[in-house]
Amino acid sequence: MNSFRAAALRLGCACGLLSACAAPAPVAVTAVPQPTGYTLTGVVASVRPVSNNALGINNVLAALNQKMAPQPAPLTEIVIRKGDGSAVSTIQAGPASNLQPGDHVAVIAGDTTDVVKQN
Repeated sequence: MNSFRAAALRLGCACGLLSACAAPAPVAVTAVPQPTGYTLTGVVASVRPVSNNALGINNVLAALNQKMAPQPAPLTEIVIRKGDGSAVSTIQAGPASNLQPGDHVAVIAGDTTDVVKQN
C-alpha cells in the first residue's frame, strides 16, 4: 500500500512540475483603426526605402522570356516614436526627402495617411 501511495505522490508532483513548464497562451495583437482625421504627434525615429520586389519579379519574368513588369512607385517607411515611447510605422508612396530622424512630425489619418513635418 505504501508503494502505491508513493507512486501516486510522485505522479502528482511530476504533473505539477510539468504544468509549470507549459508555455503561456499567445497574446493576440490587433490593429486599432483610428477615426478619419485622427492626428498624433511624435519624433521621426527612422526613414528608409522599402523594397517592392520589382527586381525579383523581373528576374523571374526574364528567365521565362516574358515581358517585364511595370516598375511600381518607390515606397518609404517612416517610424515615428510617440511621446509615450511607443512607435508607429507608416509606409508612404515616393521618397520622404524632407524627413530626417529627430524631426517632429504630425501623422494625419484620413483617406490616406500623411506625415507632416512640424516647425
